Amino acid sequence: VFSSESITKESQNFRKLIDLPLMRDSNVIFSLTWQVMHLIDKNSPFYELTAKDFAEQKLQIIVSMSGTDEEFNQTVHARKFYLPTDIKDGFRFQDVLSFDGNQRTIDYDKFDELVPL
Repeated sequence: VFSSESITKESQNFRKLIDLPLMRDSNVIFSLTWQVMHLIDKNSPFYELTAKDFAEQKLQIIVSMSGTDEEFNQTVHARKFYLPTDIKDGFRFQDVLSFDGNQRTIDYDKFDELVPL
């Protein structure tokens, strides 16, 4: 969800929430990791916005996920707010999944590592 603040004609603060379409909105094999991605094109509310715009307009991205813990058969939930200071223009997350021959490896040390585009 994309969150923006505006002021109504009556001078009241109003928070607008916009659902962001994802390139893939579910994953049946989470053990192989999953990077949530939203395509920024002319239909995206982020189109032509800069990191500076996020700060000036107090924009936020709210990520909310739910899934099933297979071992305990319990629903788990997670939520994270990304503030303007979290937006890094010109970067992407490092891939934590690698292939070495026939073996897949996940390096969680790279989980929050950024690399330039």
